[in-house]
Amino acid sequence: MRGGLFEWGVAKCDLRYAMTEHQRELFAKRGWNCVMYRNLILPRVFENEGGKLVDFLWVSRCQPVKRPHVYLDLVEALPERSFEMVCPREDVGLWESVASRAKKLANLRFIEKVPYHEIQSHYDAARVFVNTSEWEGWPNSFIQAGLGRTALLSLAVNPDGIFERFGLGCFAEGDLEKLKAQAQAMIGGAAGLERMQEGCARFVAEMHDNAKETEAFLAGLRDF
Repeated sequence: MRGGLFEWGVAKCDLRYAMTEHQRELFAKRGWNCVMYRNLILPRVFENEGGKLVDFLWVSRCQPVKRPHVYLDLVEALPERSFEMVCPREDVGLWESVASRAKKLANLRFIEKVPYHEIQSHYDAARVFVNTSEWEGWPNSFIQAGLGRTALLSLAVNPDGIFERFGLGCFAEGDLEKLKAQAQAMIGGAAGLERMQEGCARFVAEMHDNAKETEAFLAGLRDF
């Protein structure tokens, strides 16, 4: 019922906004117009102190679509590397299995939740942010990684080809073994990792410019 009601609302509304080219194409296939607009960036609460203290970071709600156990597979595969996982409890059964497994991994710091105003410091302190989701639209976590000059490593999510466009990290194309190899290579190559971190910062600066995105949003209203 909720899905049907949502689709009815999207079909009947007068103005739509898309965040990715893929979303715009989906609207176009149904003959629906839309305007491109991406998230604005909130001002930082504090400055980035610049110290990279952990190799890999994972932040997400504990839901099956986020595949938290895949991240734990990566933790197990690289015992010499440091990992952090921020995993708020939502799917209780899944969370309990993840928390139980996480306790056994000496190279992992597992945190159930972090207040939103503090989470950016975790991105700032990580060298690489890892995404293991089956699918996502336009992840806010990618934006926060860019704000922290943190490279991206993604198993299956690559919205609008940003990995190829900005050189901001590595995309495993759904291959877990490839993800593990990429993770090792990223941490093992300081110069290459720094270029990826710079690419991720550039991605946010170019695609989430507040002035440009505000104008895009207002232009949609004016055209309407």
